Amino acid sequence: EGHEALGARALEVRAERGDSPAAGLLFELCVSNADKGAQPLEELRRRAEAVARRGQRLLITRASLYRDKASLCRGCDFVVGYDTYRRIVNPKYYMPPGKALDDASDAERREWVLAALEELREQGIRLLVAGRVEDDGSFSDLEQAPLFELPENMAGMILPIPGFRLDISSSSLRAAAAANAAGASAT
Repeated sequence: EGHEALGARALEVRAERGDSPAAGLLFELCVSNADKGAQPLEELRRRAEAVARRGQRLLITRASLYRDKASLCRGCDFVVGYDTYRRIVNPKYYMPPGKALDDASDAERREWVLAALEELREQGIRLLVAGRVEDDGSFSDLEQAPLFELPENMAGMILPIPGFRLDISSSSLRAAAAANAAGASAT
């Protein structure tokens, strides 16, 4: 429900900007997360069935990085939370072979991220970013903490989704569901 509400708000933001109408929402489920590795098959099945039950379209991929997703979904707007945006602009995902993050200068790290963002831009990708409640209870969004300044040729590529706030994460919901399932099976 939260992802659907976020998607609906993103469609509103597109309309407010005067963008051409979108064909609708397409949810993406990656079988392997860049940080967490492969998702268990049962978890993938459960999540895919939940999307299907709600009548939504789903794309299941192995594209763990957004530059890989971009090649599959050219010209799309990706709707992400601030936590995902933070990872998208994190240089650790773009280190060239033979380089170490700790040995790189801030300028080098910025260039790695810019090169990855340029790949997205070349594919016609924009990022629409919703704010997110942090673990400490604070709220972070692009307007308060943009994290990354874009060059002029990328202006408009990363856009805020104002007026959207849902103070629970999908990870929290999945953990609660797993705890409930474990409790139910123990009785």
